[in-house]
Amino acid sequence: MEFRGHGKRSRFRLVPVSIDLVSPADYRIFASHLASLRTMKDQKKSKLTQYTAMAGAVLGTSAVQAQINYVNINDTTVDTNGGYYDIDLDSDSSPDFRITQYLDTGATGMLDGILITPFDSLYSRVAGELENGFNYPFKLLPGDSIQLDTKWSGNTQTSPGYLVFQFDGTPYPNSYWKGPVSNGYLGLRIMKDDGFHFGWARIDVAADNRSFTVKDFAYEETLEGSILAGAPHLSVIERMLEQLVIGQGEGVLYLTKPSEYKVVDVRVYNVSGTEITRMAWEGEQAQIDLSNAPSGVYLVEFTYNGVRNTRKVVHAQ
Repeated sequence: MEFRGHGKRSRFRLVPVSIDLVSPADYRIFASHLASLRTMKDQKKSKLTQYTAMAGAVLGTSAVQAQINYVNINDTTVDTNGGYYDIDLDSDSSPDFRITQYLDTGATGMLDGILITPFDSLYSRVAGELENGFNYPFKLLPGDSIQLDTKWSGNTQTSPGYLVFQFDGTPYPNSYWKGPVSNGYLGLRIMKDDGFHFGWARIDVAADNRSFTVKDFAYEETLEGSILAGAPHLSVIERMLEQLVIGQGEGVLYLTKPSEYKVVDVRVYNVSGTEITRMAWEGEQAQIDLSNAPSGVYLVEFTYNGVRNTRKVVHAQ
């Protein structure tokens, strides 16, 4: 059954989801697209027009006008078997994605999972990759770009996306969303007005992978316009930069960052603005040797997804 509504195509398949098998290697499941619609509760909807000078800096392009539809909801936790949350990304009263929690199911009663399925199985997709026959949605970081050339293999027309899948409490290793996850972002794509639109949803996953919480979501109204995960609230990147740690000892700066962070650009300069060193920081830890630099005050500048954070350190010979 296919219909058009609010400029969006939707195809529903009334196939019940079940988890019947024991092993992740044998586990196969087809998408469930239920016709029942659930009204979003306690939503505070705010349509925001943002002139994205920051987005231009992040993407390396000139600033463009972005039309971002942002929906802030009361944090909603799902922790029951078969419980779900429907995301109406474009606020047209027709859900676009369903996230479902499965608990103690399968033939052994030892399978848990968090799955995402689109209501429009033909066009809606989740950013992710195909691995060993399963579709795994990416866990994006604030500021990651969501756009046309994003890898859209987090689900297919017939297969859901596996945020988490675990047997007897042990998560399948390819799952990007193994708990605990705080403020992870799903990249989402929908068909609307005969073209693709991109958005995100912010989600937490409990440490035991037996519940998830949906916090908010947004989409870019411009046809095929890119959106940054977390936009328009990119100040979250600033909070991420605050988690970078600088230690000092014997003329060396010791840098530490969370393992999931991508490359951070680092620049060290003195108070006169003279650059001492610059590096691309990839791993969890890095070192900067200042043993040959004169004693004094130095500034350490971190840049991540176009957002800068500067720290002051005092170096003594």
